[in-house]
Amino acid sequence: MSFFGINLKKIRAVKKLSQTEFAELFDLTRSAVGAYEEGRAEAKIDKVIEIAEYYGLTLDQFFKKKLTLNEIFHYDKKKDVLQFDNKYNPISYVESSKVNQYLKNSDNKEFIDRLPKISLPETEKNFRAFEVRNVNHFLDGDVLVCEQVENKIIEESFYLLISDDGLIITDRIPGKKHFKEIWAVKTIISRNSAKFKIIEQLKEISGKLG
Repeated sequence: MSFFGINLKKIRAVKKLSQTEFAELFDLTRSAVGAYEEGRAEAKIDKVIEIAEYYGLTLDQFFKKKLTLNEIFHYDKKKDVLQFDNKYNPISYVESSKVNQYLKNSDNKEFIDRLPKISLPETEKNFRAFEVRNVNHFLDGDVLVCEQVENKIIEESFYLLISDDGLIITDRIPGKKHFKEIWAVKTIISRNSAKFKIIEQLKEISGKLG
């Protein structure tokens, strides 16, 4: 027996979403949501994966058991905080394994709130940290601590751009209409064995980008 329809209805109820609102969120029809909840139809697996990722749930949780409120709201999940000094405000940390999920859910506050946190000096609320892999000029596991670019150009920096296709790093800021988010890289952190080490690389790396 699949619990998908039961769990879908419970999630929608606790999140206070109508069937129409839920349908719009995931590019479905209201009638399709109703059919899933009543067990008259099964959603395609790619849609199930999209919904599960949005709410930070596994497919096993969706199909094999009735979800608890703790699981839906992640009350029982301790957030991972990588701290240098707990007196600093933690910022969201996007691990390389979560980049694809981030690309789909970067505007989802619940998803961002569930991300691990990293605590560093001289960071503000509009900062975020991204772990990179297979990116030129960086070692796998390097972390870029970034400030979001909104209405100003941040001098002496290079940029991490969020597009539907992935992460792009450049020293030239493009037009905003082409990208979902633009981040100015403020600090680079390199992994040293099992712990982080802050290193001065900004000017060196910026000089290599072209």
